[in-house]
Amino acid sequence: MGTVPSLDRASRLLFGSTRREVLALLLGRPDERFYLREILRAAGGGSGAVQRELKQLVEAGLIEREARGRQVYFSANRNAAIFPELQAILEKTAGAVDVLRATLAALPRERHIDVAFVYGSVASGKKSARSDVDVLIVGDVTLADILPAVRAAEARLGREVNPSVYPVKEFRDKVKHGTPFLNRILAGPKLFVVGDDRELGRLAR
Repeated sequence: MGTVPSLDRASRLLFGSTRREVLALLLGRPDERFYLREILRAAGGGSGAVQRELKQLVEAGLIEREARGRQVYFSANRNAAIFPELQAILEKTAGAVDVLRATLAALPRERHIDVAFVYGSVASGKKSARSDVDVLIVGDVTLADILPAVRAAEARLGREVNPSVYPVKEFRDKVKHGTPFLNRILAGPKLFVVGDDRELGRLAR
């Protein structure tokens, strides 16, 4: 039986790094238009590489190009036949989860996160252009510890990130006593940033 690649690895096999970042921005915020400088800043790639990706994606019909005066704007093409499927793939790989994983990985080693996952409208696929990214974090961290990572994620995503942070003992106690807030989150869809369902179950016991 073959091994199942992680979402992160799978997305890297499907998309080059520059294309992945460009699509994550445009399909992650499909109600907005971006000019080249904004895309360059978000993608973090060289100007030539980003412009080549934009040209190819426009030719493929996945994104739209609109010139207004001297400014050229790019946006996701919602009418593309594979728009819903491609957006779903990017949501699980190069969207909020990927950005949060990268920013949280920069925390000092002594600040350990056991589990972190995105919940709410982003996890359920019902987000809008104004949706916040709700994330629950359990581990040896405080809100103050993760705020720099949260701010970095907000800058890249262009969205507000709302973290709920719990030490392991507090999380376990609240689950045991049936806190409505946690019950609702645990019963709903999740996109794991750190850990998985198995680790979450272990912490909740």
